[in-house]
Amino acid sequence: MTKKRTSDSPGGAGRITPGDIITARELTTIKSERILLPAPGILTHLQFRRYAGCPICNLHLHTMARRHDEIAAAGIQEIVVFHSAAADMLPFLSEESPADDGVARRAQAERERILSAWSGAHGNKSRLAQLLGVSRKTLYARLRRLQIAL
Repeated sequence: MTKKRTSDSPGGAGRITPGDIITARELTTIKSERILLPAPGILTHLQFRRYAGCPICNLHLHTMARRHDEIAAAGIQEIVVFHSAAADMLPFLSEESPADDGVARRAQAERERILSAWSGAHGNKSRLAQLLGVSRKTLYARLRRLQIAL
């Protein structure tokens, strides 16, 4: 039988590893609500993610969101900690369906960002790609995916 480590301070000398017991603490959500970590009497699955727009993070979060009811029914609380400011996270927040509505909101936000940058590109797609910080190939893929005709 292995002994469970206790982690007292995030960012301290020790790293949190799977199976560690986290000393109780209170976290603040992006909606300024307080939650306990770990939640009393329930298993907590704790995830650390880079930032709201990270494609890999989004892929994993969509998978978890689609399985939310199954995870909750198993008695597991899902907590995701982002290395992002709350203001950067709010555009990705969905009140209703975390999987579907969040995707629609992100697509709309990306669409608006592209169209806004388009005016600064003065009709030049190469310049638009530069303004968005992506390659032309990536820009064209996004335009197709978002069904934007420029």
